[in-house]
Formats: sequence, C-alpha cells, structure tokens
Amino acid sequence: MKKSVFFLFLSFLGFSLYSQNHNEIISGLLTRISEKQPADHIFIHTDRNLYNTGDTIRFQAFIRDRQTGVIETPSISLFVLLLNSDHVTIDSARFRISYSTASGWLKIPEITALGNYSILAYTSDQMNYSPEFAFRTPIRIDKIGSVHSGTDSSLVQSQSASDLRFLPEGGTYVYGIRQRLAFNAVTSAGKSVKASGDIVNQDGKKITDFKSGPFGPGVVEFTPVQGETYYAKPVEAEFGNISWPLPDPEKSGVSLRVNNTRSGSVDIAVAETEPGQKVLPDSYNEQNFNILKRY
Repeated sequence: MKKSVFFLFLSFLGFSLYSQNHNEIISGLLTRISEKQPADHIFIHTDRNLYNTGDTIRFQAFIRDRQTGVIETPSISLFVLLLNSDHVTIDSARFRISYSTASGWLKIPEITALGNYSILAYTSDQMNYSPEFAFRTPIRIDKIGSVHSGTDSSLVQSQSASDLRFLPEGGTYVYGIRQRLAFNAVTSAGKSVKASGDIVNQDGKKITDFKSGPFGPGVVEFTPVQGETYYAKPVEAEFGNISWPLPDPEKSGVSLRVNNTRSGSVDIAVAETEPGQKVLPDSYNEQNFNILKRY
C-alpha cells in the first residue's frame, strides 16, 4: 500500500513538473514573439481609393491587440503619411487615438503628379519596431478634367476614371476555401458605378462572372486554387478594357463567413487550412466551415 502511494506521489509530481515546464515553454515563446512584434495591429478604412488632385483623403483607423485580436491599445497617437511611389512624403499628420480608434484626413496638394501613391500608418508603440509592421494601403491620384482647344471655342471634356476593388469576407482570402469577395466600383469623385464581367485566372480561363447589385456594390463567390491568380475583366467602357487583379490568396489560414438562416438567426462560421494541406473540391468547402457563434 505504501509503495502504491509512493508511486502515485511520484507520478503526480512528475505530471506537475511537466505541466509547469510546458507552461514555461509556452510563456517564453509568447514573450519572445511579443518582443519582436508590436502589440498594435492597425487597419485603416479610407473613404475611397481613387482621388483627384486637391482632394481630401478621409479615413477611420482601428487598432487591435495583435495576439488576442481584441480592439484595444495603450497607444494614444496615430501617425499617418501620404507617400508617392519613391516613398517621398506628400502630407503627414498625427491624430489622437480614443477608445482604440481614430479618425483623420490627409490633403492632396493641387499640384501633384498623377500616379500611384500609398498611405502609411503606425502608432506610437510601433515606432520601436520594424517598419514592416506599419499599415500600408495603395491609392491612386488622377486628373479627371482636361481642356481641349478648338479653332473657334474651347471644349472642356470630363474623363471618367474608375476604380474597382475586391475585398474578401472576414478580411482573409485562403486557397482551397469557397469564399465571398465583396466588390465596389467608384469614380475619382467617389460616385458608385455599376460593374459586371468575368473572373478569369492567369491563363484567361473563365472562373465565374460578377455583377453589381441594385445599389452599386456586389458579391462574387468561388474557390481559389493554389498556384492560380485571378483577375476581373469588366465589360463597361469606363474601366478601359483592362484586367483588375483580385487579392492574392494565402496558402493557409483562417476564413470567416456570415450566413443568414431561415429561422432569422445569423451564423458566424470559421474555416481553416493548414500549411501543406491538400486542396479538395468545392464540396469540401461547405463541410469545412464550422459554426463559431449564432445570433
């Protein structure tokens, strides 16, 4: 009996030491990760992606904790810069963060070269880390008015430059999972326009079609296959008969999906693929989504 109690005590002690050691390893790993990565993770929502010279870029910023995903931050300042393609600062400003969010604006000078630009943003906490953790988003600046002189009079002709942008549901786009992408087309003045056409891969093979909804924005849904890239080819003349790239899918990750049920409730479902996981047919995708929460 004493031997049994003794062995039981040793087993319990060994399990306790193992658990403690295991927790210490995890804690040390998380500490090392947090030392190399800032806690702040920024997302900025701009009023549009296409601007005219002299316009004001308006935006709303949200800051969450990188490890927990909770919208919270100890930082009190947000720094935002407008950069040209040579990374030269065109405009910059600092804004106060309140309740993990901040609203602000940047001014595009009247005399600005047309082309591609980007918005760079970081918090006071991120100033101590690598620039790769700063938020970046591309925008374009175009001149929509041009004057053509004739022999007897001047003709002012308005050129409609449009922008088409695709955004995956849940914020991530992962190979092997059937997902929805919302899309919206706007002019440089921010006016919504209709867009319709085909989604094709890099070989020009049609994957599916897309069409704006009655109020402008629309949704397209398909399964990205690993090794392929995708483009939208709208048929409307204002898009200049060019192909618009869709977001590059990730090889692995987590995807969120919101479904309206017939009972009036809303399901928030989650799907995940692991690195190296084989991409399966479309029938697999619906099974792969598990209900995370129901409202």
